[in-house]
This record gives sequence, C-alpha cells and structure tokens, in this order.
Amino acid sequence: MRGLQPRRRGERGGCLLKLLFLAALLGIIAAAAWIVVVPGLIVAGLEARTGFTVQARRLALNPFRATLEIDGLIVRNPTGWPERDFLDVRRCAADLELWPLLLGRIEADTLELDVAQVTLVKDSAGRLNAAVFKDTLLAGPGAAAAEGAPPPPAAKSQGPAPAFMIHHLVLRFDRLV
Repeated sequence: MRGLQPRRRGERGGCLLKLLFLAALLGIIAAAAWIVVVPGLIVAGLEARTGFTVQARRLALNPFRATLEIDGLIVRNPTGWPERDFLDVRRCAADLELWPLLLGRIEADTLELDVAQVTLVKDSAGRLNAAVFKDTLLAGPGAAAAEGAPPPPAAKSQGPAPAFMIHHLVLRFDRLV
C-alpha cells in the first residue's frame, strides 16, 4: 500500500532548512554587529578609561586570526591642556596571540606602528600628557576624571599592569613636538 500514499517532497527537510537559514542569518547579524559595535566599544572604552578623546578612521578586529588594524588614530588632550592634539597614528597593525589574549595578557608576534606626530605638553599642574595617558590607561576603569575636566594626577594602579610582550616591533616615527 506504499504506492497509494501521496508523497510529501515539499515537506522533507523543511525544518532542517529553516534551522540552517536561521543559523546563517544569526551569523550574519553577529558579524555585522562585530564590525559595527566592537570598534565603537574599544574607542569608548579608551576615552572612558583615560579621559582623552580618541578617534579612529578605521578599526578592524578579527577574532578568528587575532589581528588588529587601525587607520587614522587620533588621540586628543582633554580640555585644559595647552595643545589640542596628542597623538596621530597613521596606521597600526598587530598580529596577536589568541591564547594569551584569552588569559588577560597581550602578546603580539608583530606590531607595526606608523606614527605621524606626537605632541608632548604639560598642563598647568606640570603633568606631562604622555605620562597621564599611560597612567590612566594602566590604572583601570574609573581612573579618568569626569567629562570635560583634565585627568587626575597620575595614580598607581591597584593591581599589576596588564602583562604584554611584543616579539617584533616596527616603528616609523615622523615628528615629535
């Protein structure tokens, strides 16, 4: 009696096909979110942590190959400093090691920096902008002053600074002011 039953070819694999389509759609949404959201989070995190204004023309982070590429990175001093610009990096490219990164350490096989200009200035309290930027970056969240105010005096971090290792550094440096 098998021959008398109607065939249901249109329903075969329908559920599996829908699940595969849903998984592909979620993957595309996750990739788009990674491309759009993560660079903004990195820039916002740097600004919140240091109090310096950070802009990047292009920031690409590949989690599968553990690479970071930044083009047109500009770091500006907070208000109250005699000069507006602090750091202008044309390009930064890093090949990171994935496992140390997951363990909270930064280890780069190669780091290439093409720096257009670094402007070192002191504020009215005599603090050097490079020292304040480094100290607030390593001090942890909440170390930066409220928005619009200069960062607090350099404070030592509560815990040890994040460990990092760069195996091969390529630095092009144009101008120091």
